[in-house]
Amino acid sequence: MKKSLPFRYLILFLLTSLSAREKNRLNIQILVQPQIEADITLPAADSTEMNWGINNAEVKLYSEINEHFGFKLSVDAAEEKFLEDAVVWYNPFDFLSFHAGRMKVAFGYDFQKSSEDLMLVSRSKTSDFLKNIGCGSRNYGLKLCGKLPLGLGYSAAVYESPNFLKGKGVFSIAELITAQLDWEYFRWLVFNAGYRSEKFLYHPLLEYRANFYDLAINTNWVKDKLHLGVEFFWGDPPLIDFLMEKDTLNFVTLSLRVMSYYNFKIANSTISPVVAFEHIDNGFWTSQVYTGGIRWDIGSSVFLSLDGELLYDNEMLYMRDKKILFQVSYLFTKGIL
Repeated sequence: MKKSLPFRYLILFLLTSLSAREKNRLNIQILVQPQIEADITLPAADSTEMNWGINNAEVKLYSEINEHFGFKLSVDAAEEKFLEDAVVWYNPFDFLSFHAGRMKVAFGYDFQKSSEDLMLVSRSKTSDFLKNIGCGSRNYGLKLCGKLPLGLGYSAAVYESPNFLKGKGVFSIAELITAQLDWEYFRWLVFNAGYRSEKFLYHPLLEYRANFYDLAINTNWVKDKLHLGVEFFWGDPPLIDFLMEKDTLNFVTLSLRVMSYYNFKIANSTISPVVAFEHIDNGFWTSQVYTGGIRWDIGSSVFLSLDGELLYDNEMLYMRDKKILFQVSYLFTKGIL
């Protein structure tokens, strides 16, 4: 599929324009996350499958050329699509910012979090659904966003939709639309509401638009040590006709996720016990995911995570999936210009 924006030439221009700017205007960030997974797949037998791999191998270049203009370019060798982000932005005012290029779709609280900020090894099942069965995590598009008085923030964006473009071989915009509103009250309470509308091509002569909604509330207590978060998602049921063919078991039309953790500060490290529960409805049956784990931040560059995950399927009446996951994260950030 041909893209209409020559990003490689734009990025080369931006890099060469940095030579006369202040120090550390160009920054590099490297994130590597090797992972080991023990998957007990059969409920009636003592069967454990061990897998290991690289969850993320990301290199990111980002810059604020001046107070109004910047860019970000990132690649991830662990992903099927090597290029992750190729986006430029212009901030004429605090309340108005323009973003253009390939970027993460602005919808879903857990879905939008950076990998290094996740308290658990795995994202929610709803985030996996949006990435693997929906449009993917990143798309080419245009976004407007900004900060408003009283702790309010907003974004509105249009993107291409791979689900609509599949088989058409043309570039199209505004087939995926998102809108988001945030409110933060003195870091104690954070509210996020999102809307997403996506066009699907079910048949050359049949296309329809589906709607998704997401609400999240996060609170911090005890001097930011105790965290409690709740996220509620629901989608348009007619999507079942189109997407169930891809992955019946992991399809989501409605979900509720609750997560809590507590930060214990020990010298230069932080140990955080984490618990999470997610209820999932796919329109035919329901399932629950129970997760418990520990994240250990050693300084600001190394994070260790150990999680246990149980997925209970109400239709099949057994634990369909049991996992133990261990992940090491190494984060390196440096100003290079």
